[in-house]
Amino acid sequence: MLDSGQRSFDDRESKETFRSILMTTCDIAAITKPWEVQRKVSELVISEFFDQGDKEKNELNIQPQACMDRDKRDEIAKLQLSWIDGICLPLYKSLIKLDPSFQPMLNGLLDNRARWERLDAERLTKHAILETGV
Repeated sequence: MLDSGQRSFDDRESKETFRSILMTTCDIAAITKPWEVQRKVSELVISEFFDQGDKEKNELNIQPQACMDRDKRDEIAKLQLSWIDGICLPLYKSLIKLDPSFQPMLNGLLDNRARWERLDAERLTKHAILETGV
């Protein structure tokens, strides 16, 4: 809608869509907060996801999604980057088109993304060292 130049949300469908977008924005806003807050919230969410994944494995005998699979906990930074790039960045970039006052939230998101990227790079380096024995 924003890419098409729409800036007015007068009709019912547009209002409902915009309200849903803003609710999602609020729901995932921790990704835009200072690193210490963002990291703590992600740990709480990941813990909840792992609990759900454990139930899926042990009670339902199904393979959970990677983000809910405790066996993939060393890939958390990689999974966070995927979530940021697939959901968060497009959302906040779109909101800036609507109102530039969302820029500080995007800046916080980008700062946190850089931290997750460094953590993922550290993970890849450790794996390379383990594989090569160097």
